[in-house]
Amino acid sequence: MKAINDGEVLFEVREGIGSFTPEERAAAIQRRILQVAEDEDIPVESITIKRVGDRDNVSVVQDNRPLVTITKADVGDRLETQEEIAIELAQPIREAITRYRQDRVPQNLLKNIANCPQ
Repeated sequence: MKAINDGEVLFEVREGIGSFTPEERAAAIQRRILQVAEDEDIPVESITIKRVGDRDNVSVVQDNRPLVTITKADVGDRLETQEEIAIELAQPIREAITRYRQDRVPQNLLKNIANCPQ
């Protein structure tokens, strides 16, 4: 299942967590990212990497709010560590949030409407 923000695929969710299916997990990730994107008071620089609890999981977080948790199951047979994967995800998430916000600035909305084929 793909985690998508504003039509852009950010990454693929391969495993569920607990009772969450991959589809439910992807939807929850999308919701969390959208909540951050819609709140312009949240700086994208506040999106960082954090080890979560006693579980050996690493999360991309906004302050202490988890956006995406990378589990050992997510790593599978990849050569990267959970932390490396989280670092790889954090920047595209920051960029997607920045684009989301820029696309919704009033003058950009007007440009986008003017450029729509009729």
